Amino acid sequence: MFCGAFGALSYIEILPLKYSHADMNLSLDISLSVIIMIAAAAVLYALLWPVYLWRIRRVTHAINVANAEESSDADTYEVFLPAVSVVIYSSGGENSLRRVLQQVIGQDYASPFEVIVVTDGQSPECSAVVGEFRRIYPNVYMTYTPDDARNVSRKKLALTLGMKAARYDVVVHTTAAVSIDSDRWLYEMARPFGSGATVAIGYAYVPSDVDDKAGHRRRMFNTKADAVTWLSSAIAGKPYRGTEYNLAYSRQAFFDNKGFSHSLNLHTGDDDLLIYELASQNPEKVAVVLAHDSMPSIVSVDPCRFYRRQRRCHQFTGARLPKCSRRLMATGAWMRIASLALAVAAVVLSDLNVYVGAAALALMIAQWLSVAIVWRRAIKALHGCAMLWTLPRLSLTRLMVNAVVAIHTMRHHSEYYTWRH
Repeated sequence: MFCGAFGALSYIEILPLKYSHADMNLSLDISLSVIIMIAAAAVLYALLWPVYLWRIRRVTHAINVANAEESSDADTYEVFLPAVSVVIYSSGGENSLRRVLQQVIGQDYASPFEVIVVTDGQSPECSAVVGEFRRIYPNVYMTYTPDDARNVSRKKLALTLGMKAARYDVVVHTTAAVSIDSDRWLYEMARPFGSGATVAIGYAYVPSDVDDKAGHRRRMFNTKADAVTWLSSAIAGKPYRGTEYNLAYSRQAFFDNKGFSHSLNLHTGDDDLLIYELASQNPEKVAVVLAHDSMPSIVSVDPCRFYRRQRRCHQFTGARLPKCSRRLMATGAWMRIASLALAVAAVVLSDLNVYVGAAALALMIAQWLSVAIVWRRAIKALHGCAMLWTLPRLSLTRLMVNAVVAIHTMRHHSEYYTWRH
């Protein structure tokens, strides 16, 4: 494919004699400049294309393997299952808390487990819901952040209180905004700790039917693209992020790391900076859990607001991650820049030289087809709706979305520091 493209690039149509020498030189200069641009884009694409595709396919492959293992031992509990503390962070909403409590209590888990609800401040509604469950299930508890806590991330304080209240070393974190549709969720998230893991990174998704507002396909694609990036990095042994909706780590590892002490001045970082700190100490003890039974859905959120908050928070904390992690995140951006250059070259060269323009167009189409097919499989595996023909447009607009998010984060960076509140 690339040999044909470069062969066509070497061909330049001889200009008619009626052009003046100045016109001929100008035309040749323009042709040469554009050919150099498309050649550079093609080389960049050739270097990044296999890496980019493999990163996407790595996530799909891991999900397929996890589900195959899940099916093979669906009726057995042969592995060692540790006792678990489940910490549920709730920022309000008694109905959502009641739903997730019922789902966690109903987990099919062979070892002891307790449930600790942590709230941002005292909430009479949440207290009433927890009280209802405590009358039936004595393993349900509740704690909350003091109302007078200042100049500190109240969520991180709540999570720290939950970690201190936990009786067991394995702590699984989620929030009241999720819906846990499988009774094997806790089993899947806790199973890696029976083999010596200290961190288990899970995944949670926003169902396609929850977001029906304008731009929902763009939001879904960008969210899935972010997930593929950090999941693929974690599978490769270089984790730098998790999700607050489905995460587990050792209580001992948390306090050995001094909790959130390295990011106490930030409101964000509880699911990326902390995970990077814990994982960098023992990367071989980090598990990525991608079985379908382990994936809760995020339902009690406004899709637009959730999307904006997630993108801005991770843009802010992403700048504080090591350079190696930022380079991994930039691979997709360079791929899209190369694609855009090829598209522009195809349009420009079609007037200057039909053969070179056709070569650029063929290279661009071949790239989009290969990437779109792999992306389609990954998005479906991550509980997204199927899309194929809209992927080129969404992939290119992602460049603009990322630029807008980066500019907004820079302009409002002070909002992410605790001393502002």
